[in-house]
This record gives sequence, C-alpha cells and structure tokens, in this order.
Amino acid sequence: MKDIIYQIEFFDFWHVGSGLTGGSAADAIVNKDKEGFPYIPGKTLKGLLRDAAEQLADFNHSIVNAKFTDEIFGIKPSKDSETSGGINGKMPCFFTNAYLDQTLASTIIQKSQMADLYAIHASTAIEENGLAKKNTLRHIEVTVPIILYAKILEVPDDKITGFHACLAMVKRMGTSRTRGLGRCQLTII
Repeated sequence: MKDIIYQIEFFDFWHVGSGLTGGSAADAIVNKDKEGFPYIPGKTLKGLLRDAAEQLADFNHSIVNAKFTDEIFGIKPSKDSETSGGINGKMPCFFTNAYLDQTLASTIIQKSQMADLYAIHASTAIEENGLAKKNTLRHIEVTVPIILYAKILEVPDDKITGFHACLAMVKRMGTSRTRGLGRCQLTII
C-alpha cells in the first residue's frame, strides 16, 4: 500500500462551490478553509476520479475496469440496498481535501494578498433576439489559477498505474466547466 500525492494545476479561473451565497457581492462563493484559502473537498475529488474510472472502464481500458472501480472507490449502493463500501470487508482508498501549499499560503498571509486569490465572474442568459433575459444576471466568486495538493491514502501497489490514467482523464473541475471555467491537469508527484 502506498499514498499518492498529486497536484491539481488550474489554467484559468475556477469555482468549486460551497453552496453558500456571498450576499450582494456574489450569488455563489467558493469553498474556503478556516483561514480563507480555497480548497477542494476530498469527496468532490473522489467523485471526479470515480467518474473518470467509469469512463475508462466503458472504453474497455486494460487496467481500469469495473473491478478496479469497486476496489478503489467502493461499491455503489444498488436499487435494492442502501449499503455501499469495500469489497470483502476491505474499505476503499481515502481521498483527502486539496489545499494550497503551506509555504505559499504563509506568504500570502504575510503580504496581505488574500483578496488577490479571488475575482467575481458575471454571466447572464441571452434570448434569441440577443438581449439578456430578465432576472438571469448571476455573479459567482472564482479563484485565480493556482496549484492545490491532495493525497489518496492506502492505494494498493497494483492500482497506481490505474490512478495515472484516472487523473489524466480529469480536464475540468467545478461549476461552469462546460462554459470555460476550471481547466486543469491532475498529476502524481
């Protein structure tokens, strides 16, 4: 068993939401830790990587198949059962939250640059006539392109190659990823 450390490098603005609003400033704000830095929950990362693994299995990947997915991510509950989890009593891997490097975080705090990590992105729906639809203007808080780090704990040695393939499949993350936000690359360090 090994722990995998990987980085998530964002190439443009991104938004992994908290589900909260920012009052009059923004309709949606990003997840922030207790110090105010952006982070990505491990549950979100696990879901993205599970989706990547399922896509690879659908493409008949030589390593990442249904068995790989069940062993690493756990068995999804069936329609008849609410239970999910590991195989043969063995729990799947654990996915940590992704955080900013601590050295960089300390520098940002020392230089009072926390506000520089965020911007407000506005969007609205457009009607066929080219005019904005009424009541559709939204403001979301986005994070500037940065690198975050996360771990996957207790990965069986024979599954590491499969993780390389899963990480490579994730190309976008967060809200509005189909509209230009959240381009990223996940790489094992």
